[in-house]
Parts: sequence; structure tokens; C-alpha cells
Amino acid sequence: AQKRNLLFNEINFKSSPQKPSGDWVEIYNPGDSLIDMTNWKYKDAKNSYKFPVGYILKPNEYVVVAEDTAKFKSAHPYVKNVVGNADFGLSGSGEYILLFDNIEQQVDSVHYNIVDPWPINAAGTGHTLELKDHILD
Repeated sequence: AQKRNLLFNEINFKSSPQKPSGDWVEIYNPGDSLIDMTNWKYKDAKNSYKFPVGYILKPNEYVVVAEDTAKFKSAHPYVKNVVGNADFGLSGSGEYILLFDNIEQQVDSVHYNIVDPWPINAAGTGHTLELKDHILD
């Protein structure tokens, strides 16, 4: 059986006006196995995104699920592994986001917020919420 150890690594819920990339989440594969993400789903409070058939995430690879891939690529042209357009808009005041595999088992979840202990700089200053260490919660 393949490992299901993907995790949310970075969240951008409010871009800075200088770099308007739209909302996006980054998912990381810290394992040593290829993960077939066919029909995996990212979900937030109101919407979801289903990964396309045949989408593979390699070991130690990241993928960005972007609300608007054109906006994201314009702001971050060096990032190559981007999927979307995802029908979501992340809440600027925090919400619960989830990742499910192709048989609807929850793989990861994060309830981010804009109050302590979460950094307030992620609210429109150009910073994002980023996991410091994939071993930590």
C-alpha cells in the first residue's frame, strides 16, 4: 500500500497588493514513494478541488493548488508544479482546510487562523503561513 503522508506545507489566504497571486495552498510529499493523487480532493469550508487523473507527486516534491493558475504563475514564475484553477477562496479570518485521498480518507487537515499563535503578517503583507518542520504539527 502506498504511504498517505502528504501534508499542507504552506497557505496563502491573502496576497499582498504588490504580488497578487490569488489564494493557494501548497502540499508536500515528505515520503520516499510516488503518490498517485488521481481523484484526491482538497476541501475548504465551501469548495473543493479534485486532482486530475494520472497526477503523480514524487518524493520530496511540492504541488501548489491555486485558485487562479495564471495569477499564481505571474506572481511566482519560478514555481512549476501548479494545478488549478481551483474553485475556492480562502477565508481572510481563518478556516479549516482538508486533504482526502481517492477513497475519501482524510490525509491531512489544518485549521489556520489570524490570531496568536498564528503570525499576523500572513494577512496581506506578502507573507504566507508555512510549516516550519514537516515532522511537527
